[in-house]
Amino acid sequence: MHGKSKYWVLLLPTAFIIGGVVLYCVNPERAVWMPPCLFHKFTGLNCPGCGTTRALHALLHGDIRAALRLNVMIVVASPLLLYASGRMIRQELSGARPEPTHPPAWLPWTIAVIISVFWIVRNIPVYPFTLLAPH
Repeated sequence: MHGKSKYWVLLLPTAFIIGGVVLYCVNPERAVWMPPCLFHKFTGLNCPGCGTTRALHALLHGDIRAALRLNVMIVVASPLLLYASGRMIRQELSGARPEPTHPPAWLPWTIAVIISVFWIVRNIPVYPFTLLAPH
């Protein structure tokens, strides 16, 4: 492990574990100390992240259906994010320095478009789009 990187490689899994334990034990719908979504509070609309904390709580309890009803995007993205995090940690711990890979130029734009479309579509008050709003 190299200098600064050894800290984050320990911090990231520790943060995941602590956050997961807290989120497993605390129902976000009942926790008054958890901050509300300010975008939703001021506009009445759902941001792409609305329902994420409750969805992750449901996922940790094995309730995939509830998680999908709260935020389908985080349910789809969670395995990808965990895989990418695990891969980075494994590379850092092994000390392997593979050839640097750069994501294709279209990837960040594609992700931005997907998030933007999700943001817009989940706020259309017509069925079936209403299924994408947290409920």
